[in-house]
Amino acid sequence: MEKSEEGEAMTRIITITNQKGGVGKTTTAVHLAHGLALKGKKVLLVDLDAQAQAGIALHIPPADGAFYLLTMEVKRSATAFIREQTAEVRPNWQLLPASPRLSGVEHALPSPSVSWLAESLGRFENAYDYIILDTAPTIGRLQVLAIWAADWVIIPAAPEPLSANSIQKVLRTMRSLKDEQAWQGGLFGVLPTMYRERVREHATTLAEYQRRFGKALVLSPIHLAARLAECPAFGQTVFEHAPTDRAAEEYRRLVDTVLKAR
Repeated sequence: MEKSEEGEAMTRIITITNQKGGVGKTTTAVHLAHGLALKGKKVLLVDLDAQAQAGIALHIPPADGAFYLLTMEVKRSATAFIREQTAEVRPNWQLLPASPRLSGVEHALPSPSVSWLAESLGRFENAYDYIILDTAPTIGRLQVLAIWAADWVIIPAAPEPLSANSIQKVLRTMRSLKDEQAWQGGLFGVLPTMYRERVREHATTLAEYQRRFGKALVLSPIHLAARLAECPAFGQTVFEHAPTDRAAEEYRRLVDTVLKAR
């Protein structure tokens, strides 16, 4: 994203990704977006999953906003695009929704450039403080574009031995982009999710994450929480559904960590 005259990023883009499903990726994207909005930041959540999970979690119907972002060489102003294609979720927070049309979008991209998505998002640099990209749990060009567009990447991962392999795949993609394409972004952190401290395997895996990736790059875990799992049924986040729950406090901590890093 373009820098201001002071050298600071005018809009921070954060990609939430993992090539393994069921690890709390969309839950994290939704809660990070809402948490930042509650702090007074203007936030756009972009759903890049053809299953439209972010919209479903918020009771917002699928739509083609993300598809148009990727496939149209938009001549309209950012203001017009936002007005026509985004859904208002909460104060300060908008969603660019996905639809099943995204399932074939890799064959419809107007440009082969790895920077295409970043360039498309560039026109929103004055409209938002943060843009959160929620990717599908797959390996493919769309994930590569989302990583390239990011200033920071967060990798949610369940504390299971096999999860380390999926984390390594994302990290290999990131290294390849740095080595071959001079990508300027970086890993914000691995986020352990669905954590149960009394499960020996979880504690062991968390320690292994810290050993392999470094303690500074392993974020404070999000514990498994029934109230968090209930949220999509109400179209709410845990900040609304159970604001005093442990999960709400843990996602607030993630939000604060992001804000402090800016």
